[in-house]
Amino acid sequence: MKKGEIVKIESNLWEFDSETGTIIKCLASLSTNVIIPELINNIPVKIIEQSAFTDCSELTTITIPKSVTNIGKYSFGGCKSLKSITINKPNGSITDSPWSAINAKITWTK
Repeated sequence: MKKGEIVKIESNLWEFDSETGTIIKCLASLSTNVIIPELINNIPVKIIEQSAFTDCSELTTITIPKSVTNIGKYSFGGCKSLKSITINKPNGSITDSPWSAINAKITWTK
């Protein structure tokens, strides 16, 4: 797999960088419930790129696996329907920036 290769996991399409474990872009902008997998093609998902979900206007819930250690700024900007974010207790640096302008409930799990 190469940087920026398009990968289909279940019903979602992702632009994914296998060298860094980065979701660059969610290409399924009409998805309502997104569960980010812990692995894409046996590569751990570690990073959600800046603006990866920007303007996914139909997105209502998202679940982020424990493998994710970094979420870029404005990752969920323009997700006006987003109501719930579940994060499976990541170990890395998660800044407040991804959550700006989001009215979603954020749940951290163990």
